[in-house]
Amino acid sequence: MFCKRLHQKRPAHPVGQPRPGRERAMTRKPGPFSVFAVVAVLVLLIGFGPNSRFSLSDNRGGAAGSPPADTVPAPGQGGKFVVWDKAELVKAYHERMEKLVESFGRQYGVETEYVTLNASELKTKLQAAFDAGNVPDLVIGDTALDKQFGSQRRLIEVSGLLRQLPLLSESLLVTQMGNAADGQYLIPQAFTLSGAYVRKDWWAQAALPLPATWLELREQARLLAKPGSGVYPLGLSLSANGTEGESLVRDVVLAWGGRFVDERNHVAVNTPATLEALQFLASLYTERLVPPEALSWDDAGNNNAYLRGQVGYIINTGSVYNLLEPSAPELYAATVLAPKPGGSDGSPVFGSGRAMILPVGGSNPAAAKRFVRELYEQPVYGELIESMGGTWQPVTAAGEDTAFWTDSANQAAGWLKMTTHVVGPDSYPGTDEETGAKGRNQKLGIKAVQRIIAGKMDAQRSLDELERELRVLYGS
Repeated sequence: MFCKRLHQKRPAHPVGQPRPGRERAMTRKPGPFSVFAVVAVLVLLIGFGPNSRFSLSDNRGGAAGSPPADTVPAPGQGGKFVVWDKAELVKAYHERMEKLVESFGRQYGVETEYVTLNASELKTKLQAAFDAGNVPDLVIGDTALDKQFGSQRRLIEVSGLLRQLPLLSESLLVTQMGNAADGQYLIPQAFTLSGAYVRKDWWAQAALPLPATWLELREQARLLAKPGSGVYPLGLSLSANGTEGESLVRDVVLAWGGRFVDERNHVAVNTPATLEALQFLASLYTERLVPPEALSWDDAGNNNAYLRGQVGYIINTGSVYNLLEPSAPELYAATVLAPKPGGSDGSPVFGSGRAMILPVGGSNPAAAKRFVRELYEQPVYGELIESMGGTWQPVTAAGEDTAFWTDSANQAAGWLKMTTHVVGPDSYPGTDEETGAKGRNQKLGIKAVQRIIAGKMDAQRSLDELERELRVLYGS
């Protein structure tokens, strides 16, 4: 399903400092436009090396150097090319993206502006921009953006543009996570999968391999447990106070072969597989393999427990890894990133990611389309993804050997393996993502586990209650 990688070069492995959460805008006026000036500026400012430049020509679709007319901005024509990007903790990513936008403007004689916004600001400001009729040309954020605004017919349909990008056309973020009933509005940028953080020194001292399954993880945790020490092998959240407890339940149920709903959105949760998954999760608490406070953590709880050395295994996004090297270098060196464990149904994982959308009404849509085309030229795209230090995964391929992903010193390489096991969004196999999101927000899965743990309820009775709640939610 995945196509070939877009790059071969290995850039440095930068891990940046957290950037401020406020809005930051960078505006550049175009300078003199000539081929020689453009080439010089690109080499000096982008800094990608002699074989890594932002493309000045394109040989796809027509004669050499002749991309489709609707994707070529005329030099100096059209309005300002404005890009809004969801703020990330890694400074290197935004520095690289800003340079790409600036160099694109110089290449085509277009004024540019690159703005970073917090996730909540991005949605709020984009809605306000639509209402005011003053939208950016390109928005980069979570894949949920196309669901929010595509249904309002406020985004440019991009299936034609994707056909010009064959390396993206088969990406799962497109084929399963970006399709709407009336078209395609999402251009995938990266997978942002969560995975396991493992204290490899703890596992090495006990001569244990990295766990491949949830059952193996529990067996290893029993061997690593130190009762009465205040230190616990696992830092898995069993709380309904954040999002991570619910995500954990759904991950484990999926790995066991259970499903909350089927492909027709019919409730299908009450199965032996789901029952076993709930019992497994409850056992982590009753056997004291997780801290007692795991039952009430917010989403920072397991992060903090790992950072202070209280636990040796957590599942999280790349946010923890981005903070480890500058704030806890010894812990950073003792950490390895591993795929989530699998179960009786293999190693399926839910997919999530970042994507680009093109709002209707932007001042320079031709520039936006051309920028997207050139962004995926090699090795530009690969280096952009790798600037995140491995906590983002490419959407175009998995498993191809490259220096970056096969480097034994790259502790984040393990997460790439998960991209071959993505089954779809966490509503999978159901297609009603809106109702599925309501169920996640209501924390129905983790509350079923908590009834077993704190309420001492029989596991089957708790599962029966979960089924009843889901039937109310889905109206069945």
